[in-house]
Amino acid sequence: MILSAILPLIAQLAGSHPLDQSLSNPGNFDEGPFAETRVQAPQRPEEKDRMTVCLTLVRTDPGGAIATANRWAGETSGSDRAFPGQCLGMAYTRLLRWDAAEQAFLAARDAAAPDNNVLRSRLAAMAGNAALAGGNNEAALADLAIASGDAAAAGDTVAKGEIQIDRSRALVTLGRMEEAAQAL
Repeated sequence: MILSAILPLIAQLAGSHPLDQSLSNPGNFDEGPFAETRVQAPQRPEEKDRMTVCLTLVRTDPGGAIATANRWAGETSGSDRAFPGQCLGMAYTRLLRWDAAEQAFLAARDAAAPDNNVLRSRLAAMAGNAALAGGNNEAALADLAIASGDAAAAGDTVAKGEIQIDRSRALVTLGRMEEAAQAL
């Protein structure tokens, strides 16, 4: 009974997700699933400035942003590599290169400090959204499972809820309606 009431909601969500707006206007990073780049900025001023420059390039010259992010990554080490990786993922997103974006976001997540579960969750969720955009729903589910675990470790219930919505979309696309309903 509950499943039959929830399925229309899931179908509606599948057609009106914020990612759909990003697909129609991939340079619009102020809305949708990629907006979280504003939320998790680097803490050190010099890194924050580099992220600002890189994200500006994403909007105006994504190829230049890729070169900038790769140079930046070569000049950093450890957890600082998460930020150029995030910018690299955003540049690939702008170019609609979903597989490359997913891999860049996952690499950035892996580079992030192990105790920075908020950043790790957001980067894995961005990878999942890139996989969703590219039509790779199985990979999206794997990425979103990682994101969900990181969000739980951070105690971020809002992020965990958003991730469940994304999981639901992937499950609907795969025809796994009951699991999609449970995700919600």
